Amino acid sequence: MDGWPRFGAPAHEPASPGHAFFDQLTTPTLHPRWVVPAGEPDLVVRAGADGAELVRTPSTDHGSLLCARVLDPFWQVEAAFDLTEGGGRLVLRLDDRHWCAVEADATEVRATGQAGPFAQTFQRAEADASDIVLVIAVVADPGADALGTNSGPDEVQLGYRQGETVVVLARLDGRYFTPEVAGGFTGRVVGIGALTDRTRVRSVRYRGTLRAPAADSRR
Repeated sequence: MDGWPRFGAPAHEPASPGHAFFDQLTTPTLHPRWVVPAGEPDLVVRAGADGAELVRTPSTDHGSLLCARVLDPFWQVEAAFDLTEGGGRLVLRLDDRHWCAVEADATEVRATGQAGPFAQTFQRAEADASDIVLVIAVVADPGADALGTNSGPDEVQLGYRQGETVVVLARLDGRYFTPEVAGGFTGRVVGIGALTDRTRVRSVRYRGTLRAPAADSRR
């Protein structure tokens, strides 16, 4: 009717946020984005010409993670490891009781996580992990727009990259890694860490978006 507001397509696409980064961790002084839950970055990382050596400290399971805060609603992060010795992990963390991760050593990749008192390994895969890229992506929940569903706000995908293909090991409901469900107020961080005394990471790549990439299949 004349005079009533009408809904239409937005006239302009929102600008892509400028939060993307590619970091090879080769400089003695790390970018200020990097934090550690239980200390300072120089306690857990030693930068070198071919990447950084990550050291596991005896404090807590997540006290040795080198973390960066997630600033976008949807995003993907990739961490390239050299695991000829030791094991490494890429973690989406809210706190010590709410997290999920992709872990790898020289022979195996696995998706793990914890929500409250419940910890689980979701899937394992044999792989030549001596030089591997671990991947975590947050995409639109496939049931978010369906009537009568109770899911979301997003889907967390845990996997690894083989060439140009990302192999997804687990798809998790993102609500279990949010302050609305888990409590707290600090929000999500993504972190890299050593599973053994030490391991080497070659690079970390992060890119985010305001628009939701669709999950490629439904649960």
